[in-house]
Amino acid sequence: MKDVVQRAGMDILELSRFQHAIQRSGISFLHRILSERERNETAEDLYPILFSAKESLIKLTGGLPPATSFLQIEVLIQANSSLEIKLYPPYSELARQMQIDFEHIKGTYQIYSEELICTSLTYCN
Repeated sequence: MKDVVQRAGMDILELSRFQHAIQRSGISFLHRILSERERNETAEDLYPILFSAKESLIKLTGGLPPATSFLQIEVLIQANSSLEIKLYPPYSELARQMQIDFEHIKGTYQIYSEELICTSLTYCN
């Protein structure tokens, strides 16, 4: 039996805009959007993928709720352009309330030319 997609989130990121945000805000921008683990374990040229995946997740859940932040979403880049999502409170509590089991979220990314990154996440039940 095929999985049924219950929710989806997609983001398209222009690399120049991401780089401009880093130039404008510096390291403080990265500290607001990436966990320490993400910054330490991911090559800097892959940071835009992490950010775009977080934007996709926010779209999948219907927005970034008050009292939550990007730091409560952790993205791990896997083989074959796939993404793994981990959530921490209070964002993980929100997911439970929405009856979303994040073990069933599938994510992928694609790099188009040197300017665009597209990430997509689907929640299948």
